[in-house]
Amino acid sequence: MTPRHLVCFVFLAICLSAISHAETTPPSTLDIPAAAQPSPNFDVKAATDAWLATIPPDKKARSDSYFEGGYWLQLWDFLLFSAIMIFMLRTRLSAHIRDWAARTVSNSNLQTLLYVLPFFLITFLLQFPMGVYEGYFREHQYGLSTQTFGSWLRDQLVGLAVGLVLSAIAVVILFAIVRRPAKTGGCGERSRASCCWSCLYSLLPSISRRCSILMSH
Repeated sequence: MTPRHLVCFVFLAICLSAISHAETTPPSTLDIPAAAQPSPNFDVKAATDAWLATIPPDKKARSDSYFEGGYWLQLWDFLLFSAIMIFMLRTRLSAHIRDWAARTVSNSNLQTLLYVLPFFLITFLLQFPMGVYEGYFREHQYGLSTQTFGSWLRDQLVGLAVGLVLSAIAVVILFAIVRRPAKTGGCGERSRASCCWSCLYSLLPSISRRCSILMSH
């Protein structure tokens, strides 16, 4: 028997062994609750309740705790960002950044760019402790993440870099819209400014975190 025939024989034996093992292994079955099985009187609510009843109480309580805690964290994130905005206004840190940008360049769009970059970095750093708890410790606490802190931190930095670029582009465009002469007079200009500021305050607090979540997946 040549080496080539020997290799073919071994390969054929392995394939036959795998097929035999697959045939002798019983297929896994899914236990469907009686209320969830197809029938002429099928009730969606009863079927849903029957499936939920199959979840162990400890796992259900853990899931409820995770999602209910997430709702509270949304409130705390909003309060934290509001406190950061008040801090930047009361300490005139925002005004100092604006004045520095105005002294550095004369172009209004570049001034906006120079303002938003340090603004974004400062808000990211002040929100970072909360982000560590939410994105790292809490996810490990509920067994939803296996990342090491170094890997998680790398994703956050990548998200920060992407968020800086996206925020800079978005804010420059928004403020360019505000600066355009309004044909509808002062009321229309104020409306556009209010809309742009609303978009700014809605997007900036979470854009880096969303980017880091995307990078971690």
